[in-house]
Amino acid sequence: MNIWALPKDATIRVALLRLSGDHDLQELALDCDTERSRQAIRICHRRIPGLSAYLFTYAQPHGRYGLQLRYPTEAPGAAPPYGPLEEIDLERLTELLSMHFELT
Repeated sequence: MNIWALPKDATIRVALLRLSGDHDLQELALDCDTERSRQAIRICHRRIPGLSAYLFTYAQPHGRYGLQLRYPTEAPGAAPPYGPLEEIDLERLTELLSMHFELT
């Protein structure tokens, strides 16, 4: 996958490049079709339905990210059990995504 070719803002692409530089992302899929915003993307686990993360930069200070983590135990269409994490720096973002998806 060519991350630079994604129809997303550079801040989103930078986060994905950082994550891919640190980890093997073969287990993850990027959902660009349902998320039309250039400032957001949904990352899904290929083998675990319901395990996903919504990464966004809108309404965030420059250089910061928002992140909403979703789990397989949530009912389809249900609201997440807690609100999004906001104003996360790039290092913390990649750490949270690594833990959420158990990336090696």
